[in-house]
Amino acid sequence: MERDTLARVFGWVWRMLARPRRRTSLAAPTVGRGIAPYASAIALLLCGFSTQAAALSSNDCLFTWAEGQYPSLFVPSASPTLVAGGYTYRYYAKSKTYLGISAADKHVYYIGPDGQWQDQGAVSDWLPKANCPAPAPPQIDCLFDWAERSYSGLFLPTGVPTTISDVYTYRYYSASNTWLWVSSLDNHVYFMGPDGKPQDEGLLSNWLPNVACQNVFDKPAFPVIFIHGLNSSAQAWAEPGSSLKDFLINNGGWTFGGSPAYDTNTKTVNGILGTGDFYTLDFSGNPYFGLALQGGELSAIIKAVLSNNPGKGKVILVAHSLGGLVAREYLQGLSTDFSNLQSIPYQGDVAKLITVGTPHQGTDIADTCLQYRIICDWLGYDASSQAISDLRLGSLAINTLNDLQTHPLPATIAYYSILGSGADTMTSLYPPRFEDGDFIVTLTSQNLSKLNGTATLYPKTVTLDIVSRSACEYQGIVVPHRCEPADPGVWEAILLDL
Repeated sequence: MERDTLARVFGWVWRMLARPRRRTSLAAPTVGRGIAPYASAIALLLCGFSTQAAALSSNDCLFTWAEGQYPSLFVPSASPTLVAGGYTYRYYAKSKTYLGISAADKHVYYIGPDGQWQDQGAVSDWLPKANCPAPAPPQIDCLFDWAERSYSGLFLPTGVPTTISDVYTYRYYSASNTWLWVSSLDNHVYFMGPDGKPQDEGLLSNWLPNVACQNVFDKPAFPVIFIHGLNSSAQAWAEPGSSLKDFLINNGGWTFGGSPAYDTNTKTVNGILGTGDFYTLDFSGNPYFGLALQGGELSAIIKAVLSNNPGKGKVILVAHSLGGLVAREYLQGLSTDFSNLQSIPYQGDVAKLITVGTPHQGTDIADTCLQYRIICDWLGYDASSQAISDLRLGSLAINTLNDLQTHPLPATIAYYSILGSGADTMTSLYPPRFEDGDFIVTLTSQNLSKLNGTATLYPKTVTLDIVSRSACEYQGIVVPHRCEPADPGVWEAILLDL
């Protein structure tokens, strides 16, 4: 079977057999919980992978693909891969050409016989086109390296390459006939020995601090803009003392570029400090403007961020709740310019969209708010705002966004849905019905892949139980949706995908 096909089959089996486990604390890992009843099926799928695929790095895979696509440009093919001067490259002596990847900006470069350099764009854009695996997140490689050092007899030979697929990131050790992998469905670590019995070793987020791998993550290739949700602000990602902002600065060495906000009076963007690895956006009129006008703000902010980051042609958007719908307004060409109230076409300046707890299909809470304003008041929402109206199930805004045939999501962007779980979420007031979710948005609505027309976009999805803490409580009720931007598991999922 082809690698991608097998990965999808594995994903189907995994969803049928192993629901993500509830996360109750960030204590030390619990080791050795097995799923023995399904060992033979999962072992068969795992062992069906070709070890030859694991032996080919993402760079070599891309080079080999380019040789096959453009045989006249790269002669002789299969030239050796070299590393020097910040580049991984191949030189083709007969055609006198180079193909390389820069470690500085992670772009692909081509040099022809005339000696002219040609920037071919981000390597992350090329890997999916070439059907090549993306490089493994450094935290996972760090964990695998630690396991090899700590349990040398279990993992032989050491130093084998890491393979990443749609479903899991893994290493196979042929001499010891063992496997070590991380599932992208639940972010758990798994081990399988020669007996073919997979063992769940617990959450990745529990392992990383204990093996000194928590702070091993690269700076992003593009500036990241963190977007807040309804009735919130940039502080959602930047609460003093325990925020993602502090973590990125103190542990990753990232540069904070400011909290850009669009001034609707001057039609300018304020709050940018300068060049930065990440920014925390502040909507100007939230929640009184609807999705289209907020999409216009986002468009202006993206443009301002890129103007402060020369050489960076794209940004990465990480959006909580309503912010994910605002991002889609811009990407699907539905946002509105404040200056002339004209629609704003997408400018091709986004590399990735990560949504956290976003109501892609709307939320029943919005409908209930409009019927019973006391509920809106209790939750701290303004029932008269355009935002609440837009969030209703079947609203004009939601139906327009989800008509992907008329307003498609750009196929050049990578999509990732982080689903917050852990609280019953109302799906109907009469009769009362509930579904798993984060109290405000159901898992189904949070999942971009549930929309018709997204299959060809291959959106990734992970479900996380949000750790309950005082910050999640509102009026004495635990509302996990409130503290998703401050959840360490959400941080980990974001960083593993960047």
